[in-house]
Amino acid sequence: MRAIALGVVMLCPDWCSTEHGENSSPSWHYSSVISVPSVLARAAPGGRSSCSSIRAAEVELVIKQHDDDAEPWVHIGPEDDVSSSLLMSVESAARMASMLGALVADSGLSSPRAEALVTDRLE
Repeated sequence: MRAIALGVVMLCPDWCSTEHGENSSPSWHYSSVISVPSVLARAAPGGRSSCSSIRAAEVELVIKQHDDDAEPWVHIGPEDDVSSSLLMSVESAARMASMLGALVADSGLSSPRAEALVTDRLE
């Protein structure tokens, strides 16, 4: 995708899905957003989760990059609470995805439905 800012054509990364306006600087590039229905709990002091803070939320996964950044970043966080979001490198996100799958599988807590979702996504 390309963006036009003040008559200058600027190239977007191949993964950018942002519609940059005719008179706007591209500044930020965003991939398509993947929303993951999730159940979240806020950690209480001492690292325990508080049952009173358990809630359903859509966790958004999106790659983003500012024109001033040398590399893109992966944003992971609930759509309604930016303060709970993580920004990590693409390499770290790939390691995290792999290790999360291994952690759940090795714990024996994985459900057949969860395993089917992961398998379907990887194929």
